[in-house]
Amino acid sequence: MRPHMPPLSDIDTIEPVTVRTAAIAVTSGFVTGAAAGLIGVGGGEFRIPVLVHLLGFPLRLAAGVNLVVDGGRTSCFTAGTLGMPD
Repeated sequence: MRPHMPPLSDIDTIEPVTVRTAAIAVTSGFVTGAAAGLIGVGGGEFRIPVLVHLLGFPLRLAAGVNLVVDGGRTSCFTAGTLGMPD
């Protein structure tokens, strides 16, 4: 008999995307990006609280989204700086 395993993510607890949540996400993206650019930080300091408190993401999922955004940004910067391999 296998032991009961808890679910690995809380993805089922996220509410569906509405026009309001999409507007909040886009607006907060611009605001947090500008604030991070002015201060000179990566943006996770602003992004995670917005995802958790305004958009209702579970903390684990917000941290995962933050890692994906940072990884994508780093990949785009590296590809643009070094050029794409042939």
